[in-house]
Amino acid sequence: MTKANTDAPKRSFLKTVTGFIWRLFLLGFFTGAVLGLCGLGYIYFSIMPNLPEVAELRQFKLEVPMRVYSADGKLMGEFGQKRRIQATFDEFPPVLVDALVATEDAQFWEHYGVNPKSIARAVYGELTGRNLGGGSTITMQVARNYYGFTRKRDYTRKLKEIILSFKIEKMLTKQEIIELYLNKVFLGQRAYGAAAAALVYYGKDLPDLTLAEAAMIAGLPQAPSDNNPITNPTNAIKRRNFVLSRMLTVGSITQQQHDEAVASPNTARIHSANIEVDDGYISEMARQYMVARYGEDVLSSGYNVYTTIDSRLQEMAYSAIYDGIQTYEQRHGYVDLDDMVAPDVMADPVALQKYLQTLPSVGDLEPAVVHSVADKEVGLLLDGGDTVSLPYDSANWASRASGVEVGARPKSLKSRFDVGEVIYIRKQGDQWVLGQLPTAQSALVSMEPSTGRLLALVGGYDFSSSKYNRATLARRQVGSSFKPFLYSAAINAGDNAATIYNDAPVRYLNATDTGDWTPKNYDGRFRGPTRLREALVRSSNLVSIRVLERVGVGNAIDFGRRFGFGDEALVRNMGLSLGTGAASPVQMASAYSVFANGGFAVQPTFVTKVTTNEGDVVEASQISMACAAENCPNDPLVTPAPRVLPEENAYIMRSMMRDVVKRGTAAKANKMGRSDLGGKTGTTNDQIDAWFAGFNRKLVTIVWVGRDDNKPLGKKETGGAAALPIWIDFMSSALEGTPNVEDPMPAKIVSASVDPATGQLVKSGGVGEIFIDGFLPDEKPPELILLPESTIDTGGGSSGGSGGGSNAGASSLEQIF
Repeated sequence: MTKANTDAPKRSFLKTVTGFIWRLFLLGFFTGAVLGLCGLGYIYFSIMPNLPEVAELRQFKLEVPMRVYSADGKLMGEFGQKRRIQATFDEFPPVLVDALVATEDAQFWEHYGVNPKSIARAVYGELTGRNLGGGSTITMQVARNYYGFTRKRDYTRKLKEIILSFKIEKMLTKQEIIELYLNKVFLGQRAYGAAAAALVYYGKDLPDLTLAEAAMIAGLPQAPSDNNPITNPTNAIKRRNFVLSRMLTVGSITQQQHDEAVASPNTARIHSANIEVDDGYISEMARQYMVARYGEDVLSSGYNVYTTIDSRLQEMAYSAIYDGIQTYEQRHGYVDLDDMVAPDVMADPVALQKYLQTLPSVGDLEPAVVHSVADKEVGLLLDGGDTVSLPYDSANWASRASGVEVGARPKSLKSRFDVGEVIYIRKQGDQWVLGQLPTAQSALVSMEPSTGRLLALVGGYDFSSSKYNRATLARRQVGSSFKPFLYSAAINAGDNAATIYNDAPVRYLNATDTGDWTPKNYDGRFRGPTRLREALVRSSNLVSIRVLERVGVGNAIDFGRRFGFGDEALVRNMGLSLGTGAASPVQMASAYSVFANGGFAVQPTFVTKVTTNEGDVVEASQISMACAAENCPNDPLVTPAPRVLPEENAYIMRSMMRDVVKRGTAAKANKMGRSDLGGKTGTTNDQIDAWFAGFNRKLVTIVWVGRDDNKPLGKKETGGAAALPIWIDFMSSALEGTPNVEDPMPAKIVSASVDPATGQLVKSGGVGEIFIDGFLPDEKPPELILLPESTIDTGGGSSGGSGGGSNAGASSLEQIF
């Protein structure tokens, strides 16, 4: 066979193989092309239409807690499941950004949203079963976090992330992407975003983070629970050190910086929100207000609520209540907690500290465990491991309380305290003193009478122990603090401050279910004919009853509505004269503001404005101002308050209540050294409720003291004994450094001298008095002046007239809060 013949089969075979390979290549090419086109078609027709618009990222609304602020811009409270503080890129410290990039995406500044090398490495690891790290860039994580993609291994999800990442990189700058990431990412302990994490873990603002702290935060995104510095400190330090090694590798830090940061201890601990004025009662009022107006979603929409509260006055109010209630408790003896630490716990410092951490602080009271006792000193262990000494003078009030009686003061502290006993202490100046968990409660409301703005409000001793807001919700009998409104009604009916009423016994036959009603004065004395001014100064019950007889129950109720009182306060019987009706401290503050501001019914308000997280004003609150319409400011947010009382009436009542302070039941307030203060004490039967309502022209403050179980406060615990000292403490601080407020006499008020015994005008001698022009004593029918000793058969009903008094300007406070 020739060579040509032998070559021919080879060429034929090669041609056949080449043709097969070519056909196979073409088949593969066209198959790949078809598959590619199908893939592109799938992406275009199935994935692309369902992808969110990247432009939405610029307007994306993060869940930001609602925050409550005082009038002077101090944070008072925060609401919402997620703790988040939004920050701009410039506010993130470079060390934090470097730590994040070094750990999560070292090529972040170079790639266009996707890092092919990282994806290839992740795919290879997936095929070989090895963990070679993830392929997600920071941009891909932004796409996942903002658009709700899960971490589930899903190629369609990953494809969506990749496409979105390209789109994000095309629309946003690298800085904007970092900002989105660091504001959204979950970092454990309810902290969303780096700014919240800095506050939660370190109690710091972003610029104050150290390198070690920034590395700790940067190490959290992939496993915020497993690497948490609070719950898993060992893992957290390993992760932090890994972040630091990555920073060293990419050149973000020097070897020395790395070594110093690695040597740093784990200083993370839980920090609460940076509350500057800790007040749960006002914050809860704001929460209820916002939810009622905007719905539950408002708590996570980043709204800021600015209140009328003056942070300085608010702190003074709490301080006054703490001191006043603790002083009250000391008058009634020490009540043992009967809480002893087991000997084995006392012997174990770690277990003892864990036990102390379970004991709550209550207001200004801190829990402590007795670890040693001597005659004149008690050694205490506090939460955190500190030890303090309680000297004899700080604890010798601890007489044993037994019912209404109080035992003798202990001569030795050994007789009162045992090792292992749990007690509560409080700071007075630089010294710890023995305290007591309060058996009584108190509420304080301080209002600007010209506008109704609440400047301070305390609803109880401690919000965490009792969230019941006694300032707004409690309806308690007001006692004699109601008398000024009744006396004002008498002046409105034609009486004057010198009108004579008989301070003498009275009996109402068959007035109660158990028989007759025979009211008495608190001191049991009868003073005979008494001028109206003196009756208020002495808080005469018997004169008040006769005043109500004179005015009539129906007229008195109609008149009381002018001040904003509702049916609970305006009982339709003779008990109205003694304040057996009930009102809240806020209602009392609003009512007394009518006297203080010259006769206008202002509406209480505690919110000035509501803004979005970006600072846009959503709501600016209206205020009612005590001013005649022609004299009110030209402000769309100001509404003239209705006049409900003639200015002359209000002036006379202020004058009478100033005498209550100067020489009456509130004379203790004279130690303040001011001449512009007026007010009225209030005490109910069996000393169940104690009130003091006082004011000058610029500030009205109401204090209530009582028990939640309605048990008596104790013997002699009157408004002057229990509530007035709190009022004095607060007002002394609130008015410190301010001059007396002038009280100009209205044009229709005239002065004259009267006989103190008869109330009639005298030409010489006598006592000075003020009158409404035209209503001097000698111009009044004498039969209206004196009501004698009385025995009245009510037939089981109530005594008193009815009929129309003016209802102008009446407004109920029931629905304000």
